[in-house]
Amino acid sequence: MFRRRTEGRRAVGTFATLAALLALATMAFLPSPFITQSPGPTFDTLGETDEGPIIEVSDAETYPVDGELRLLTISLRGNPDNPLNWAEVAAAYFSPDQTVLPMEAVYGQVTVEERNQQSQADMENSQDTAIAAALLQLGYDVDVRVWAAGVLPGSPADGILQDGDVLLTVNGETIWDAYTIRNAAAESDDPVTIVYERDGEVGEAVIEPEESDGIRLIGVQAMSDVDLPLDVTIALPNVGGPSAGMMFSLGVIERLTSGSMTGSVAWAGTGTMSVSGAVGSIGGVVQKMHGALDAGAEWMLVPAENCGEVAGNVPSGLNVVPVETLTEAQSVVEVVANADGDPERVSTPLPSCG
Repeated sequence: MFRRRTEGRRAVGTFATLAALLALATMAFLPSPFITQSPGPTFDTLGETDEGPIIEVSDAETYPVDGELRLLTISLRGNPDNPLNWAEVAAAYFSPDQTVLPMEAVYGQVTVEERNQQSQADMENSQDTAIAAALLQLGYDVDVRVWAAGVLPGSPADGILQDGDVLLTVNGETIWDAYTIRNAAAESDDPVTIVYERDGEVGEAVIEPEESDGIRLIGVQAMSDVDLPLDVTIALPNVGGPSAGMMFSLGVIERLTSGSMTGSVAWAGTGTMSVSGAVGSIGGVVQKMHGALDAGAEWMLVPAENCGEVAGNVPSGLNVVPVETLTEAQSVVEVVANADGDPERVSTPLPSCG
């Protein structure tokens, strides 16, 4: 009798185990609310695609190049229309070059089509901005018109500036973009003085910024229109987002400068670019470091604002240098070129994420 009871209990236990395994197997193929980021394709801004040169200048002399200035992308898997299952999410979680993110953090309330359209618009805007920043760096005169595209209700600028105001100077400095205003506000604890034009009349506004997440802001969304002195085009089909800005700018500088800024060094990099030359943070920097190494890059430029993600995650064999401005990025590339890409021969200390 005891033996039969034991055998019965074992049978029940085996059935329960099989049922649990079946439930887990079924759940593994159910849709999840997550997406994954992994290294995407890379493109040398000094090279070509099937569509032709990525950077082309039609009305100025250009120069041959030796090295690479490779922009980096990330690939997203999963979206509200085609979600990943739990098994795919689990596999990505244990992969060192992939990151799992909540789908809501990427898509929020927008559709897949709306996000794709915004990503393409960001790419097109980043190209114009990158060209303007590069030409300013090279000493060309670039006409830039900056206006207030929105004033946040309840912000320091509310009731002082209005939508459509043309923003001319801040603390006596020409306003090139939103970064110019933010940097002026960050330089001291004093109010900022903005000269603007409204309905054909020039006015002056003194605004006391408010601190938000460690940044002093006045609450104005500044947009820029640029009138370029050269016919420079950037063509990169089927790639979206603003994070290629810095590499576009460096590519334009390299094309328009005699000699070789890069030498024969294979660079990769990522970072947004403002008209005033400020390098901004990006997403997916860990995946982009792996993508740079996979593409054969020896050195990589990253925004200094991303150092928190970079530190401790740099793949072996890749030299990563954080930068804050286009001027700094160009200088770093030139220093490494003078050392023929050999880290041991670099004579000038380079910035580091620690």
